[in-house]
Parts: sequence; C-alpha cells; structure tokens
Amino acid sequence: MIRIHKKLPPEANLILQIHDELIVECRESDAKKVANIMEVEMTNVHRFAVPIEVGIKTGKSWGDLD
Repeated sequence: MIRIHKKLPPEANLILQIHDELIVECRESDAKKVANIMEVEMTNVHRFAVPIEVGIKTGKSWGDLD
C-alpha cells in the first residue's frame, strides 16, 4: 500500500482498504494508469510459488464494483 500510494498521480487518493481490497479515487482519465500501478505493485510485492492474481474493477461509485 505504501508503494502504491507513493506512485499514484497527485489527484488520486487511496481512500479505503478492506482486507485484501484497495479502493482508489481518481480522475476518470487516470483510471487506466492507476489500475496499472496497482496491478504491477500487487503482483510483484513478493515472489510466491503460486502467482498472485489481481482483479481490478472501475466505476463511478463503490456500488458499481459488484
């Protein structure tokens, strides 16, 4: 989370963590960049014998992410 926070664009905010989920608020134009940062950082946090899978969803509200 710390590495992700440091790499986010200035207007993006890591607003919530729930267990293994992170919610970031950002401009729609930054969504792909933010998603890429999160995927790279989360999949490369540590080398495990079994690869880590990361699922990323975007939406205008938390309710849109079902």
